[in-house]
Amino acid sequence: MARILIVDDALFIRHGMKTTLSAVGHEVVAEAENGLDGLRKVARFDPELVILDINMPEMDGVRMLEVLRRNHPMTRVLACSSLVSGPQTQQLAELGIQGALRKPYLPEDLIAAVMMALVSPMEQPAIAQQTA
Repeated sequence: MARILIVDDALFIRHGMKTTLSAVGHEVVAEAENGLDGLRKVARFDPELVILDINMPEMDGVRMLEVLRRNHPMTRVLACSSLVSGPQTQQLAELGIQGALRKPYLPEDLIAAVMMALVSPMEQPAIAQQTA
């Protein structure tokens, strides 16, 4: 299955995601608590998918995604936040995410969103289809 990096400032969210994703065969290669740490871990572990919280200290998810797209344009991204609607959603779509998951979520919703993000075409982000 996929190599995944989880970037979220909430430890309990990271642990819950790791438990859920590991149970279905994904490999969580690393966790990060903010965007700056997330960028370092992307460079070190080269994940196939980054699950990215949007609102975090030090460097938020939008800023991390901007840098990620310059340095690792083919890394797939699933945004996961309590705020995945409105203008922020459009900004994320323009930066090329492959999907979005709204917190709180059920474990089966996380698994489905990860699978969709892994198969979503890079040139046509899944979130753009949802907001059109």
